[in-house]
Amino acid sequence: MAVQEQQVARFVDVRNMLCAQALMLVMHAVRDLPAGSVLEVRYNKRNVHRDLAAWAEVMEHEIDSVDEPASAPEEDAAATWKLYLKVGEPT
Repeated sequence: MAVQEQQVARFVDVRNMLCAQALMLVMHAVRDLPAGSVLEVRYNKRNVHRDLAAWAEVMEHEIDSVDEPASAPEEDAAATWKLYLKVGEPT
């Protein structure tokens, strides 16, 4: 089920960041959101998605959906992906 924009509690823009930088920003953004809230993450490097997916699984968050540009290379400053992360219960 795709997230509607009005359901997004917060968004972070991690475009042009290294994976570690992006992950730290997302971790900070999620820290004070209640379980069930949705965080929108905007990025332009596919490897950011891989790191966020692995982290979300460990932290028991859920990637609700991902909006991808039609045909974008691995890294494209002009393309923006959007990932919708549903915050899980604190562990």
